[in-house]
Amino acid sequence: MMQKIRWILLLLGIVIALVIAFQNNRNEEVNLLFFHGEVSLLLLILTAVGIGFVFGAMLTYGMLRPKKGKKANGKSAAKTVSAGPAAPNSSSSAPKPERADALAPDRADAKK
Repeated sequence: MMQKIRWILLLLGIVIALVIAFQNNRNEEVNLLFFHGEVSLLLLILTAVGIGFVFGAMLTYGMLRPKKGKKANGKSAAKTVSAGPAAPNSSSSAPKPERADALAPDRADAKK
């Protein structure tokens, strides 16, 4: 369902960009670094939308791409957190917490 919504929003954005671009077809003066001249506003709008789409796609791909070695680091970190020094006296009746943050007070209690 989410995939359909993404495609619909993408197509809607493309249609809106094309309508806006084709309604602005006059020439405008452009001064961009070393380039000075007149360019169609239609071309400027379509170029800006295209560049924005490419950068957005690259950023999305970078965020969704699986990271190399991330699972291995997560597993080793979990092992180091749960592993602790051996208890000198295992006959005590009180259970020992596996994590150090289990002893920390709640944040709501700390604010009072």
